[in-house]
Amino acid sequence: MLPTLASLVGAPRSARNPEWAGIDYSDHVLGVDATPTQQRVVFTFDDWQSGQAQGPYVPPPNHIVMVREKRWKLAKYYGAVGSAAAVWEMYDLRQDPLERRNLAYRPWRMTAFQRRHFKRLRGRIHHDQLNLLQPLLGDAFTVRSIDPQGAVLESDLRLPGRGTVQQEAFARVDGKRRRVGRSAQLFPAAGRVTLQLELNDRMPRRWTEVSVVTRWRPDGGARKRVRRTVRARRRS
Repeated sequence: MLPTLASLVGAPRSARNPEWAGIDYSDHVLGVDATPTQQRVVFTFDDWQSGQAQGPYVPPPNHIVMVREKRWKLAKYYGAVGSAAAVWEMYDLRQDPLERRNLAYRPWRMTAFQRRHFKRLRGRIHHDQLNLLQPLLGDAFTVRSIDPQGAVLESDLRLPGRGTVQQEAFARVDGKRRRVGRSAQLFPAAGRVTLQLELNDRMPRRWTEVSVVTRWRPDGGARKRVRRTVRARRRS
């Protein structure tokens, strides 16, 4: 909305950021222009509470990302946390403007023409999830530090919102790469948090280089993986 609002209030060019996301619709709002401004619309809905103050909430897949073109509409229902399979809805708006027939419900009944657009639109949604639906700059998931504390690795993290942090630690043991620790924790809100990863009995007692893989699985938005290397040891 920022490009449109900036034009409507007459903001000077020096006050505008060329990296703002969005399109300037001010001429359309003022009735000056009626030509199309884009070929598609991307919609996402991440209210896992479904507007409820308390549970029970809608179980996964409970998030939506959708792309709508002049003729085609494809929606993906997915679970940001967990292993729930994605559910798809696809409509040919030219033949089915009231969206009564979900073509993706029985994909084996699609024509070759429909399957081609189904594949294309799935690729578009995948691209948009990776490139458009990221957390805002400055609020992205960050591994600030990883500090060895005896048999525990203590990570200082910054979270952009509710989500699950998974962490795995790997070390060379007897010439082989072994997993020496694993942890997962759900955090209910954004902010600075501390995650403790306890090293298991495979971890050598001498100082050893440890590769720590941290995965951020948000309750909505894009996932992220960060790999860091620290030196640690398991004490007696």
